[in-house]
Amino acid sequence: MGAIDAYTYIAHDAVFASAQTGNMIVFAVKLFDGGISRAWVNIPVWLGFALGCLMAQSMLTALNERPTMRERYGRLMLLVVAILLVVAVGQNWFNPYVLIVILGWLSGYELTTFRQVKAQPLIMAS
Repeated sequence: MGAIDAYTYIAHDAVFASAQTGNMIVFAVKLFDGGISRAWVNIPVWLGFALGCLMAQSMLTALNERPTMRERYGRLMLLVVAILLVVAVGQNWFNPYVLIVILGWLSGYELTTFRQVKAQPLIMAS
């Protein structure tokens, strides 16, 4: 996500896809420096981030019945790879604001998923 943040910050008017604290600070600076017309570009990423978190949580709940952790999280990460591939191939086709929402969604999705993985106990086969 650090590489995606570097890309969005440089290419999309100082917007962070995953660093939401940094996004809030940049938003405030833009708001007080140039008004809402300059700052509003940081808002779509928040929408995408929230949607990503909600979708990941609902998918985690739905996949809870899967027998193995590898199967559960393999399916979740397959979606991440597919979305990154679509964004990488089609980045020139997307409207810049749509791209920011997609990358914000991806960031929220990954963060929520990885928090769940971290919370799971590691069970070693004997």
